[in-house]
Amino acid sequence: MSGLPGSRCSLDHVGFLGPALEPQRAALRRLGFEPTEPRMLMRVDAATGELVSLQQQSCHVVFEAGYLELSAVLTEDPAHHLGAYLPRGLGLHILALGHAQPDAAARAARAAGIPCTDPADAARRIDYGERHGEARFRWFMVEPQASPEGLLCLVRNLDPELVYQPAVTRHPNGASALDEVLVRADGIEAVTGRLAALLGQSPSTVGPGLRRFELQRGTLTLATGEALVQRFGPAALELVPGRFAGIGIRVAELEAVQERLGRAGVRMERRDGELVVAPREACGALLVLHA
Repeated sequence: MSGLPGSRCSLDHVGFLGPALEPQRAALRRLGFEPTEPRMLMRVDAATGELVSLQQQSCHVVFEAGYLELSAVLTEDPAHHLGAYLPRGLGLHILALGHAQPDAAARAARAAGIPCTDPADAARRIDYGERHGEARFRWFMVEPQASPEGLLCLVRNLDPELVYQPAVTRHPNGASALDEVLVRADGIEAVTGRLAALLGQSPSTVGPGLRRFELQRGTLTLATGEALVQRFGPAALELVPGRFAGIGIRVAELEAVQERLGRAGVRMERRDGELVVAPREACGALLVLHA
């Protein structure tokens, strides 16, 4: 397996997508996160260098490591890069893996038979903290036919000092890192094969119906519906087959989070050192909190 050039992929961020942004912000606040203020995402015109709207309004829940993106698309154009996933409604529909060399990674992906877009530049305005400016990103995405689970992209954050500022990495629930993404993969061997070809590495088998890719930072776990129920209980029954299913987030004190969410009336279950929040409480995805 030839693999991608440069360092291995890391878990950069995930994205929730829905018809409106404010309900997502309200749901995350109820769970103890503090989203940034909404901004428009922009693309960089390759010919002029000017910033052009992507017709996508987003805000972010930034941790010390990784972040969550909350988005609403303001166009019905099927050619929009999220157009294939918009009809699904609210859910976890974006997985962004960090890579130091996205242009070389795109060439390697195509050589492995994975259709993907040309690398492009994007930006968003940062007005929080002590440093302000345009945070720029270099990225490409796997074409939807090769990533039915959701938008899968590789990205390099060119201005991390703008994105990761202490002013936005502290949250009432003590969250500090995005460290796992779950994919419901009932046809697990086929999904494993596609991701192994993209990542250039083989996963470990960690149980019946469970495969895990250890990334440079974080893990990507593929699981059948049965395996998800075995690990997370009844909340996993809400998950839609063949989709990005959930996220794991590290918090400072699990008991304090459990008490906080209990006061807010959030439906959850404590299982084997993890606090599992049902998808209906967390914008359509399993939320797994651990210390």
